[in-house]
Amino acid sequence: MKLGYNIGLLCVLLFADIRSEESLANDTTPQRLARMRRVCESSRELREKKGPVYSNLMADLIFNTITCVPAKVSSTDWKYLMFKLHMFKYPRPQRAVKLHKATTLGEVNITYFSDHNQKERDTLLKTYYKYVVVRHPWTRLVAGYKERFVDTDMEFVGIDTLIKQIKSGFDPLGESGTSRVLFHEYIQYVLSLSSAPAEMDRRWMPMRYACEPCLVKYDFIVKLENLDLDMLSLFYAINVTGHKIPYFGSIVKPDDSVSKIMPYFVNVSESDYMQLSHFYRQDFELYGYTVPRQHRPSLEVAGEGG
Repeated sequence: MKLGYNIGLLCVLLFADIRSEESLANDTTPQRLARMRRVCESSRELREKKGPVYSNLMADLIFNTITCVPAKVSSTDWKYLMFKLHMFKYPRPQRAVKLHKATTLGEVNITYFSDHNQKERDTLLKTYYKYVVVRHPWTRLVAGYKERFVDTDMEFVGIDTLIKQIKSGFDPLGESGTSRVLFHEYIQYVLSLSSAPAEMDRRWMPMRYACEPCLVKYDFIVKLENLDLDMLSLFYAINVTGHKIPYFGSIVKPDDSVSKIMPYFVNVSESDYMQLSHFYRQDFELYGYTVPRQHRPSLEVAGEGG
């Protein structure tokens, strides 16, 4: 058997807790790719470069892969997984790792596309196995909100200015009675930037701009909701065999199901919810998700599976 017992056990242990009503066991890789390509072919807009595609792609020079993992799709944990794969293929002394530094990634033969010239990029795109990692747009949107405006353990440069900007723009009279950015205010802020999506904060930039699936011909789509099975398939495809990878922590929190995050949308107006669904429609369509019925049963974006 091509995949060792340790890989299978790892995936079961890591990701058994993230299955939800979003189960995608019958949503196969060929179906996902065919859907994505149909959507791309039907839209001239999607075939035009608008996002910072090279800044989000990573090339793994050991396993010969190109990866795109948008922000708030467990991108940091995914880099750590790539690092650990290399560590166990080529053991070396353990040391502290700063995952956001290109130079550190380079130490384990993982580079950012922006570090390569155009000729090298073209060669990598033609010869390497390419995969993209995605998640439901709404769980990702909530994750971005929680990181920026709820998680008080994290500090961001300019966050106080951003909070004041949002509150003055969407709660000028202080009617909410709180200095915190509420979720519906956050949604209004995101919508106010929708005319220039490719320039948005990467945490709520639509995934399609982050990875440009109609310009990069991906070979595999990993869905966070089905990560246990998708990891097995991906490892098989890129010939990851026999590695004894240790447990390094769950990539997705147990409360990540769509049904559990929908209460965040309770105070989002019907008009804003419709605009939000339209703004992220390409993410829904490209990756086969649907707008949850729980909040607005009359709303549904075209897409298969979810």
